[in-house]
Amino acid sequence: MGLTSDFSVVCKPNSQHPLLTLGFKVLNMVVVIKCKKCRHELVREADCQRAVVTAHGEKHYLTETECCSNSEQDSLWYLDESATAWISDLITKHEWTKGKLNCPNCEARVGSFDFVSTSACECGSRTLPAVHLVKSKVDAYSQKTKVLASLK
Repeated sequence: MGLTSDFSVVCKPNSQHPLLTLGFKVLNMVVVIKCKKCRHELVREADCQRAVVTAHGEKHYLTETECCSNSEQDSLWYLDESATAWISDLITKHEWTKGKLNCPNCEARVGSFDFVSTSACECGSRTLPAVHLVKSKVDAYSQKTKVLASLK
């Protein structure tokens, strides 16, 4: 059996992809965010994870535009507070208040978090996620991968 080009079945529990029935997991998209200064990897998100989120707190795909955005929101990548261990540790260290996110490798400031004061998204229907990275301080890209990993 040859590989197919349909890699859209990742994380869909009821999918009928032939490779899944053989005990393989097909991965197709990985989002990577790196520090612009030292290129240290800050966030790596596989398909099933939800690290990078929209202003509404939903999973964000780098190729999509958001339903409501303004110039301030367009300059930020919002993250789930449990996106990575180093971010979770910083939030816990600051007792879920406010703080700056610095690259763990070179200490360059790459973002911040604020659980004290909240602001609404442009459409006003949701509260913005508390953790963000500044787009001008990081490089974000998605990698399409065609990797098969055995689940057995």
